[in-house]
Amino acid sequence: MSEITYNKVEVVWEDQLVNENGEGITPIVLKKEFQTLEEAKKFIDENLTDNKYTICLVV
Repeated sequence: MSEITYNKVEVVWEDQLVNENGEGITPIVLKKEFQTLEEAKKFIDENLTDNKYTICLVV
């Protein structure tokens, strides 16, 4: 298998805005950029355990 060369890694996930009662009212899509895949994996493991997410390698 050949190695993939990329410029950055983007992690995209869905969350929601909540009102003062803690009820979800508006879905939002968030994105965070990383320099390495390892940094992205660490962020996912620490912060997105209950979220669906997509990892994008930007070439």
